[in-house]
Amino acid sequence: SSLKVISLIIGGLAILANLTIMIKNIRTIKSCTSSVAMVNKSLIALISLGDLLVGCYLLVIAVYDTVVFKKRLLSCTNHMDDQLQVLHHRCSQHDRLAGFSVCNGRIEHCKA
Repeated sequence: SSLKVISLIIGGLAILANLTIMIKNIRTIKSCTSSVAMVNKSLIALISLGDLLVGCYLLVIAVYDTVVFKKRLLSCTNHMDDQLQVLHHRCSQHDRLAGFSVCNGRIEHCKA
């Protein structure tokens, strides 16, 4: 669905962008001369780490939902098919015992 695609795109972009920001900030922390600059760079690196984790979370949720939902959808479809076959068999037996049959949506008396 479109929500999964959007989650994958946003998660992927968040990971790429925040990895870039973290690498650049960690490299420049070593060259900071004032404590204020070092604190600012450290805070930016921590914020980008948090955003990176959110991006990973989005990717994991989208992939997990795709894998699990497909399995559940197939399982539910198979289960519904089985239940419909049982129901159809029961109705057919009951109709034959009562002397009626259903053809094209019409109830007809069986001529035995």
